[in-house]
Amino acid sequence: MNALVDYTSSSEGESENEKETRGKRARTEEEEEEMRKRKFKQELPPLPSSFLELYTNKVFSTTKSIDDPSKHNGRIRSSPHVEGNWPTHVFVEVDIDPDFQELIYKIKQYAETVISQYDHDFKLFSCVRNNGDVDEKEIDIANNSGDIIKTPFIQTQDLFPVATQEFGTSSLNKTDDAKLHISLSRSIFLKYHQIQIFWEKIRQAVYEKKRFSLSFAKIECFMNDEATRSFLAFEVGKGYNELKELLLNIDSIVSDFSQPRFYENPRFHASILWAIKDNIDRRLRDTIIGANFEDEIRQEIFIINSVRCHIGNKQYIQDLSF
Repeated sequence: MNALVDYTSSSEGESENEKETRGKRARTEEEEEEMRKRKFKQELPPLPSSFLELYTNKVFSTTKSIDDPSKHNGRIRSSPHVEGNWPTHVFVEVDIDPDFQELIYKIKQYAETVISQYDHDFKLFSCVRNNGDVDEKEIDIANNSGDIIKTPFIQTQDLFPVATQEFGTSSLNKTDDAKLHISLSRSIFLKYHQIQIFWEKIRQAVYEKKRFSLSFAKIECFMNDEATRSFLAFEVGKGYNELKELLLNIDSIVSDFSQPRFYENPRFHASILWAIKDNIDRRLRDTIIGANFEDEIRQEIFIINSVRCHIGNKQYIQDLSF
């Protein structure tokens, strides 16, 4: 008598029909899971409009950005485009009246007359902003109550036509809402989910700061960090301390987002003209100073009444208190 009984295993005893049925059942479950995944993707909610508005054409696009300096008067992108990074810049605006616009225009004419004597290919471009070219983009303005008001986005436009050799004959397109800007941050980059948090921190840091007066002390030349562009600018005199106080608050917030602070010894200034590379140099600056333009710029007093933050193609504004 055998001590061991030879049992047939379940796998061996399973008929061919049963195997086929089990295989079909497994395949059906896999197909159903795939269908559920596809359905989930189709039912995802659309992206919020506030996200889409940050793109120039208001349409989400994964098309790789191509830097073409020929389309931007020779300007080269300071930082390479990275999908998902939103360029951000904090600054104040300086409203300039038609008379001050005329003064800047005369400086541009004079500079072009000087540089034509040693470089006929030299081109100067304006840094003046105005409301003359408005599109569908928007600005979020926060008053001291924290309310948001929608207004058209302000485009940058060159107010100054190419100067003729007839110095003093002006065809300047004057406007009542031309502006210069004074930076309170470097160009930094935020992720989309950081935008509202960053702006709210900036808003809370500055909304109780009082409006203040400002004037320019001298004409100076500057280079950007990449040495791709040079600038002729009015450097701030009166109002420096108030700008420095704003900067201390803004720098602290910028650091919280792991972004670089502003320059250690800031020289606050409003650029009026720019050129590629180092074409605006000390020689040109000294020649312009010698024409006594500085005496005229020192006579103007401006009121700074808000802090602005430019993120993507959207701008946020916080009024300062009275």
